[in-house]
Amino acid sequence: MEKNSLLTFFEILSGKIKCCILSKNTISTLGIKTPNLFYFNPQSQNMDFTKRYYHNSVSKSRFEELFFSFGNLMVFLSVCFLFFSTQINAQVLPGIATVNTPAGGFQIEGDLQANTPVSGKGDWLPGISGGGGNVLTTAGAPVNTLTTFHLTDLYNTSENNFSGGKKFNDNPNIWTWTNNGALGKCDINNALFHFTTSNVGGIIHTWLIVAADRRSNSGNAYIDFELLQNTMTDNPNGTFSSAGPNNGRTKGDILLTLALTNGGGAAEFFVNKWDLTGGIYDYVDKTSSSPAGSVYASTNAGTVPVSFSAFGLNQYSSNLFVEAAIDLTALLGAIDPCTSLGVKTLFIKTKTSQSPTATIVDFINAKQVSLQIGVANAGQDQSQCGSVFSVTGVATPSPGDVISSTTWSVVSGTATIAANSALTSNVTVTGSPATLRFTVKTAFGCIVSDDVVLTVLPPPIPNAGSDVTINCTTTSATLGASGGVSYSWSPAAGLSATNIANPVASPTATTTYTVTVTGANGCTKTDDVIVTVDKALPIANAGSDVTINCTTTSTTLGASGGVSYSWSPAAGLSATNIANPVASPTATTTYTVTVTGANGCTKTDDVIVTVDKVLPVANAGSDVTINCTTTSTTLGASGGVSYSWSPAAGLSATNIANPVASPAATTTYTVTVTGANGCTKTD
Repeated sequence: MEKNSLLTFFEILSGKIKCCILSKNTISTLGIKTPNLFYFNPQSQNMDFTKRYYHNSVSKSRFEELFFSFGNLMVFLSVCFLFFSTQINAQVLPGIATVNTPAGGFQIEGDLQANTPVSGKGDWLPGISGGGGNVLTTAGAPVNTLTTFHLTDLYNTSENNFSGGKKFNDNPNIWTWTNNGALGKCDINNALFHFTTSNVGGIIHTWLIVAADRRSNSGNAYIDFELLQNTMTDNPNGTFSSAGPNNGRTKGDILLTLALTNGGGAAEFFVNKWDLTGGIYDYVDKTSSSPAGSVYASTNAGTVPVSFSAFGLNQYSSNLFVEAAIDLTALLGAIDPCTSLGVKTLFIKTKTSQSPTATIVDFINAKQVSLQIGVANAGQDQSQCGSVFSVTGVATPSPGDVISSTTWSVVSGTATIAANSALTSNVTVTGSPATLRFTVKTAFGCIVSDDVVLTVLPPPIPNAGSDVTINCTTTSATLGASGGVSYSWSPAAGLSATNIANPVASPTATTTYTVTVTGANGCTKTDDVIVTVDKALPIANAGSDVTINCTTTSTTLGASGGVSYSWSPAAGLSATNIANPVASPTATTTYTVTVTGANGCTKTDDVIVTVDKVLPVANAGSDVTINCTTTSTTLGASGGVSYSWSPAAGLSATNIANPVASPAATTTYTVTVTGANGCTKTD
């Protein structure tokens, strides 16, 4: 409320009387209801009339000049009461806000459906076919959760409502709530917010579309939409916590109020700004500053359908739903051309009237947001994995003003700005987080800044594990990555999976695998692991072929080229698992040795052990007779390489093939014939 001093108040009335009192039609057209005679401040409840009078610097002599007698005073106060009984308001009309979203603009007429009643015009919900868009789905969910909010509250039951008779302009930190039922006219179920923009003469204007409902139309109800620059929360223990430094709020906070009156019709709209007045912070009425065409509002004159639940129904009876569209750029610019508002909390509550003494009733849990409205907008805080950011500032002068310069600067942290005076610039952050300030200067002398915080998110610490070797024994290896919440391996060849921390690797050749590790913050970093494939075959050597016979009855084999050996067949071998077994086969045999290298790989080689044990063809010659005439005979053995005769008696020699035999008596001589292979036979 505007805190008009008594002097100002009296001067206003005096001027009205002198110039003639405004006609009823004029008052109706302007929507003006003048301020209460006595200003009530909940933070100064003990202030009496005299203190308030002197607080506003009204001298007693001036006061006496206006009133000649007690009777005149009574008459004067009666006139004041009749003509100035309530505060300034604005009775605004329905209309179409020509905003960019939804398509076709936003139709403010107390109905929720697009293309109804005017085709091609947008609204909250989808309607009949047409070019008008919608910002909520049929179920009431925001189409864009960054710009549209649908908040709900329990109704007609014991639920969170204000307690203790608190007022709308009290410090929120002294508010309390309890579970109880609310008056039907102040019981709220749904509240809607939609932030959008329009282009006015090349200047982007920010619009706020709001709507809310009530359970009963059995009286007047007032719904507050607070835009708070600091965080405010309603706590589970029945209290509220507000970070606002100025008596629980922040200087410049905005309060928008929509009134649903008992009789319905055009909605009433109020705007208040939190400011320092009379040495205290309070909401100051700025409704009269609203420029023409900056606000549209309407209640529902008749029953209107709604596709989401509204007090358990799918329709609103008359005067249960109210909506408004506010050009915040124009409105806030008219209040203060240098306004720049960073909204962190949206808070909706109901109250019994617009009077400063009105009791607040129901509320919807505070919604935390991040929105920037006004001359300077540095954009949303950014967090990303890389160090190069792109920032875009939006400079929006108040109507009639123009931008004279824009500047980016580093407030904290370290960063390099590529183009300091451009709206859009790349920024390389070397010391995170870095706070950048976007400063806008206008021709009206406004110097407004907004900050944006750029945070370089830390990458994960990836670990692909130690390098590993696979061979003919260990044919695969389980890799082990760590340091993140998800993993991606490449190349995929030879892996059991590519999207797990521990795939099994069995490549056919030595491969370097790269794992991309993603941290909980979405940042990635890579690490490598080498899987060496050692499958070289040993150089197996079973030794030279060998022959055994009747002289050399066995042979020692000799394998080489590995660390272990296995011979087969086992027949004729002294052992099968050594490099040098003794072979004494009974028949010619091909022995195969399996040579195992240090890497577990194997190769075979053969060696032939020839068994040459064929007996010679022993021939001692024909029997012969000696007599007195032929007293000796030469024997003739054949079939071998050496000979041995027995008995020796009568023989000239026993170890030659042809000894001379001259026995004294008939004798049978036996020759042992030895073949080349050492085998012997007799005849």
